[in-house]
Amino acid sequence: VREAAGCIEFEQSLTYNGVGYRYVKRIEISAERKGTFTVAHSLQNTGSLTLKTSHYNHAFIRIDDKPIGSDYEVHLPFDSGEHAITIEHGGYGGVQNKVIKFLKQVDPGVRLWTPLNNWCSSKVAHSQFAV
Repeated sequence: VREAAGCIEFEQSLTYNGVGYRYVKRIEISAERKGTFTVAHSLQNTGSLTLKTSHYNHAFIRIDDKPIGSDYEVHLPFDSGEHAITIEHGGYGGVQNKVIKFLKQVDPGVRLWTPLNNWCSSKVAHSQFAV
């Protein structure tokens, strides 16, 4: 963990049987846009084997010490259609085109998952969203 004025950076590295990676997550408060921050991720393959995955995990945060609930919306830069937010736990919300809406507080220990249709990994803008 590294800290500097207005930002914090976390790093994790792993090497095991030809698989290796270096993952860095940086959270930085914007000096230009008051009340906003950026979360940047970097994943580097450091092993001899190719890393393959179709899964992306983003651990949402608490803002002003409020758990995720109906006060939260995630605004996407692309249209993901309309579908449920989770396949494991029903009733927490859904995706409505460019917005992920939460209907109730997410209970501790609950893991939510949803596909994001039309997301394109080659478009940097598709990885920029607002909460």
